[in-house]
Amino acid sequence: MTRNQQTTLFLGLASVVAAATLAAYLPGLAAGLHFDDARNLDELREIKDIGSALAFILGGDSGPLGRPIALLSFALQHSHWPENVRAFHGVNIALHLLNGLLLGLLAYQLARLSPAFGQPERARWAALGVAAVWLALPLLASSSLFIIQRMTTLAATMVLSGLLIHLLGRQLSAESPRKGLALMTLAAGVGIGLGTLTKENAAVYVLVVLALDRTLLAGLPVDRGYRLWRIPFIILPAVLLVFYMLDRLVGGLDGGTGIRHFTSLERLATQSVILLDYLRLMLVPQSPAFGPFHDHYPIYGGWPAGLAIALTGGWFALAALAIAFGPRWPFPAFAVLWYLAAHFVESTWLPLELYYEHRNYLPAVGVVIALVFGLTRLPGRQSILAGSALGAYTVVLLFALVQVTALWGNPRLAAEIWWARDTGSLRAALYLANYYSHEGYPLIAARVIDTTAEHNPTQATLPLTSAHQLCIAGVEDRSRERFNSILRLAPNARYLNHQPDNDARALELLLNDIVAGRCKALGLHEVHALAQAFLENPIVQNRSSTAANYHVIRAIAFRHQDDHLEIMQQLLAAIERSPRLQNIETASRLAHESGLRDWLHRIHRTLPPPPPAWKPFERKAWEQTANIVEQRVRDLENGNP
Repeated sequence: MTRNQQTTLFLGLASVVAAATLAAYLPGLAAGLHFDDARNLDELREIKDIGSALAFILGGDSGPLGRPIALLSFALQHSHWPENVRAFHGVNIALHLLNGLLLGLLAYQLARLSPAFGQPERARWAALGVAAVWLALPLLASSSLFIIQRMTTLAATMVLSGLLIHLLGRQLSAESPRKGLALMTLAAGVGIGLGTLTKENAAVYVLVVLALDRTLLAGLPVDRGYRLWRIPFIILPAVLLVFYMLDRLVGGLDGGTGIRHFTSLERLATQSVILLDYLRLMLVPQSPAFGPFHDHYPIYGGWPAGLAIALTGGWFALAALAIAFGPRWPFPAFAVLWYLAAHFVESTWLPLELYYEHRNYLPAVGVVIALVFGLTRLPGRQSILAGSALGAYTVVLLFALVQVTALWGNPRLAAEIWWARDTGSLRAALYLANYYSHEGYPLIAARVIDTTAEHNPTQATLPLTSAHQLCIAGVEDRSRERFNSILRLAPNARYLNHQPDNDARALELLLNDIVAGRCKALGLHEVHALAQAFLENPIVQNRSSTAANYHVIRAIAFRHQDDHLEIMQQLLAAIERSPRLQNIETASRLAHESGLRDWLHRIHRTLPPPPPAWKPFERKAWEQTANIVEQRVRDLENGNP
C-alpha cells in the first residue's frame, strides 16, 4: 500500500470513528436535567447584560476556585436555559469529540516521541486506536449527558491541550532548549492554570507529567535546563498538591463536618474497591450498570473490612512498583501511574460523594493509551490481528454506548430503570417521584419515596417529600402522620452523601404548594415549625448558607401571613448567618415587595464595603447588587412599590 493510500485509509477511518461516535451520542440529546444541573445553572435566567453575566461567571461555589471558565461556557448559552437543554447537551457532545481529537494528537505525538513505543511509523494508527476506544467508552457517557459535568470535560480539554503542548515543547527542546522550555511553560499555564479555573481536579496535570517522565518518556535525553524547569513548574506544584491532600486526610480522620457518614480513611478504603469497579466497567462495560445515581453505594466502614484493606494496600504496592520499574515496564507502569494520578484528587480521601462515573474521564486516557500502544507495537502478523481485534472491540463498545445514550435519551423510562436497579438511592427515588408527580400520580410518587425511605431512616428529605405528595393527593391523615415524623427527625437528621440543602429545597416546594392551595392538609404553621426544627440540627447550624435558606423560607411564609416584623427579623437573620450578596438582594426584594421602607434601609446598610479595584469582576458584581438595592430604596421613597 502506497503512502497516499495509507493516508486516504487513515482519514477515512478517522472520519468513520468521528461519525460513529456522534451517531452513538445523538440519542442522548434528549437526556434532560439531573440533580446538580438546575442548582448550578438556574441563575442563567438572571443574565441580562455584561454585568449579570460576570456575576454568574464569578459567583460559582461548586469548588474553591469558583470554576469561572466552565461557567463562562454556560453563560454563552444563557438564552437556551431552561427551555432548550438539548443545546447544552449538543455542546457537551461536541466537546467530547474535540477531546477525542486532542487525545488523538496527544497519542500521535507521544508515540513519535516515546522510546518505549519505538515505532514512529505506526504512530498515527496507534493514535487513531486510542481516540476510537476512548471516545466509545460507555463509562464516560455521563460526562457528556450530565450537563453540569461539562466542568469535567472542559477541564480535560485544558489538561489534554497542556500535555500536547508539553510534548511539542519536549520535542522542540532538542533543537532549541529555550523555545522548548517556553512552550512547556505555556503548557503548564494551560493545564494547571486554565484547567483548575475550569475544575480543580485539573491540578493532577503535574502528576501525569511525572508519570509520563517516569515511564513512556523515560529514555528521552534530559538536559540540565529541563531538570531545573521541572522544579518550579512540575515538582513544586506536585508537592503542594500532595501536602494539601495530606492535610485534608488528617482533617477528615474523625469524619469532619458530619455531612458525610465516613471518615477520610473509610473513604480511602471504599475508593480502593471503587477504583477496581471503575476499571471493570471501563474495559468490560455492562450497560445496565451505568447511570447518574450511585448515592447508595456502601461504605467499607471500620478498618476490619478485609477486602478494602487488601485492595488499598494493593493499590499502594502497584504504585510503588510502577515508580520503581517504570523505565523497565513502561506500558503497565504508565497505565497504573496515570490512572492513580488522575484519580488522586477525587477518588482518595477528600469528603466528596463516593461514586461518579464521570470521574474516569481523564483517568481512562492512560489505561487506553497503554492498552493500544502495547497492541500496536506487536510485530508483523500479530500487529494486524491486534488491530482487527481492537476494531472489533471498539464496535462492541459503540453498541454498548448506544444502549446507554438511548436510555438517557428516554428520561421517563430511565427514571424507572435507575430506581428499580437500586431502590435505596435517594436521588433515583426523587427523580422518579418527580415524574410521577408531574404526570398527576402523587400516590405512586409517595409509594416510591416510602420504599426508598425504608433504606434511609435518618434522611428527612424522603418523608418530607412523601408528606408533600400525600398532601397533594388529599390523603390528609397520612400526610400529617408523615409530617409529624419529620418534626421528630429533623433536629437529629443525618445527611449521608447528601447536602442538607436538599431538605430546604423540599420544604420550599411544600411551601409553594401550600400557598397555591394544592396542599390543604398542611399550613404555614407547619412550615415554620419544621424550618425551626431544622435550624436546631447541629449540621445545619454548622452550614451558614443552609441556615440562611431556612430563615428565608420562614420570611416568605410570614409574608403570606402579612407579619412584617417577622419577615424582616428572618431576613436579617439570614443575612447575619450568610452575608452573601445573593442573600442581601433576596432580602431587599422581599422588603420591597412588602413595602417595608425602614427595613429596606436596614438591609441596605448590611451591604459590605466594595471589593478593591484590583478585583474588578467582584467589584462589578457588588456594584450590580448595590444598584438593585438602592433602586428599590428609591422606589419606596418615591411611593413606587
